[in-house]
Amino acid sequence: MTIDPSSKLPAVEEINGVRVRRFRSMANHKYSPSTQLVHALRGMKADIMHVHGLHHLTSPLAIASKTSVSSKCVFTLSTGGSSSRLRELLRVPFIALMRKVVAKVDKIICLSQFELEHYQRLLDIPRSKLVVIPNGVNLNQVAKHERNTSGSVLVTAGRLVKHKGFQKVIRGAKELHDLWPEIDFRVCIVGRGPYETQLVKETKQLEIEEYIDFLGWRKPSDFMQLLRASKAFVLLSEYESQAIVVCEALSAGIPVVVARNSALNEYVQRGYAVGVDDPDDPHEVALKIRSVLDNPGLCKIDDYKPLTWQEVVQTVAGLYSSLT
Repeated sequence: MTIDPSSKLPAVEEINGVRVRRFRSMANHKYSPSTQLVHALRGMKADIMHVHGLHHLTSPLAIASKTSVSSKCVFTLSTGGSSSRLRELLRVPFIALMRKVVAKVDKIICLSQFELEHYQRLLDIPRSKLVVIPNGVNLNQVAKHERNTSGSVLVTAGRLVKHKGFQKVIRGAKELHDLWPEIDFRVCIVGRGPYETQLVKETKQLEIEEYIDFLGWRKPSDFMQLLRASKAFVLLSEYESQAIVVCEALSAGIPVVVARNSALNEYVQRGYAVGVDDPDDPHEVALKIRSVLDNPGLCKIDDYKPLTWQEVVQTVAGLYSSLT
């Protein structure tokens, strides 16, 4: 059961044997609540209700209906925080409400240790209710492509919004070129979003258009092929709850440079990635990128063992079984 802000998709559809029901929300926005969905929930008798998305306004309404819907409730937070101070202020009353709502939840799934610790404090959740189950990686997709690093291609990926830090990667690339003009490299930016116009403008202002490629979104197979042909992956986001693209890059066998914050710092602490202490400093960004280009062994890529999606499924199914 989900919402359809566009009201353009089928109300009922079967996808891979799963019946999907879509409901209108109160506004044309993915975070808007859906009273239709909550009303439909109240009419159901489920063994387990699994709710997704801390900052989705339908979530607290759905959880609040638990007593009439199911005997057990699982809640996946699906968030790493916020880059906006104004948004954080607006969330203060919402978080106060959620502290009361999560009391009805039996288990809360977090994508990383960072997310667990952050929301344990923020929502005052008993540790016994919390479990870490990261998203998985399609290793079959990785195995389809041979490793090829003939060129110095640097990849960064995600939704093109300001807090993802693509502008910091671009500025770091400018510094890399100025410090070591002999290095022949290209930065491939994979993704779409409202900040793309500003990013293109900045590459022109820095006069490095010839080194930056905006590739838009890519199919998973094409993205994995790009990773396998790259020398490094860079992500300078202000926060991440897990950053599955980092998992995919490590699975593809390439070194990773990340900002030392939120869940990204866990990759640095475990030796899988090189950390940037100040992503706003182009000089440090350039130095860290150069370090992994010269010595990929700085990242313990061979030691990295991600969960497969099948293992994620088995873990979640085990959680359901333990509750029932």
